[in-house]
Amino acid sequence: MFNKLPLKSKFTWKKSHTRSFFLGSMVCVLLMETSSVSAAESPSIRFATGNDFAPFADEGLPSGGLATEIVNRIFGSAGYKVETVFLPWKRGHRSTLANKFDGTFPYYRTASRIQKFVFSVPIFETQGRVYVAKNSNFEANSIEEFAGLKLCRALGYSIPGLFRPLTREGRVEVVNVPKPLNSLRMVAKNRCDFVVWNSLVADVVAKKAKDKHYQLRPIQFELAPSTTHLIVAKDHPDAETLIRTFNRGMYLLRKSGDYSRIVEAHLSPSSQQ
Repeated sequence: MFNKLPLKSKFTWKKSHTRSFFLGSMVCVLLMETSSVSAAESPSIRFATGNDFAPFADEGLPSGGLATEIVNRIFGSAGYKVETVFLPWKRGHRSTLANKFDGTFPYYRTASRIQKFVFSVPIFETQGRVYVAKNSNFEANSIEEFAGLKLCRALGYSIPGLFRPLTREGRVEVVNVPKPLNSLRMVAKNRCDFVVWNSLVADVVAKKAKDKHYQLRPIQFELAPSTTHLIVAKDHPDAETLIRTFNRGMYLLRKSGDYSRIVEAHLSPSSQQ
């Protein structure tokens, strides 16, 4: 009976079965691909950073600030799903040490941090300056001339290494305030004697003040350049891998020219308004 089917019927049967086979194969391939994608989803990674450290980190800045954009760009390019959380600096630091976050940034090197964290290559290099009230006559040629003075420091900001022996010995009093803007006002009103910032932070804080009564000036005393870093707790199970990933990504970011473009964009006046 089969051999007596018209030629058209034979052709229709073969074509329909071929089509069914093809569609079935496609479904299988799509299912396999979907399964592969699900199995290879981007790993998630969480970082902590903080506010009031313009132009480097602040949730009110474009892309969360210069350092935030760099860290997110590097790990995003490496295939991670990145989440950055803005917290009070002390809490973010403590939570990262407890491995509640995979890392935190941007941080300067200190002796105590070196004992607890693995440091990346520098995110950015800064030049610290000593700022005093505009009407102050204070100048210094040596660190000893700061003895007996009050240093104003916003929470989360590091004490520069050169001043740490004096603060430990109690020869320089540290007055802690909530924000950099509070530091500006305390020094301008002569309630504290000086504050240490890099020029980028000083410029941003001065613009935020918008008050001629709150003006500071830098003195000629020179501080060594400092670098900021991504840090990961030493006991984090993937500490070395994360730092190696960041270091490699920073190399590629600089090589491509994107690093310079990111820095220039964040240092432009419009990004700091």
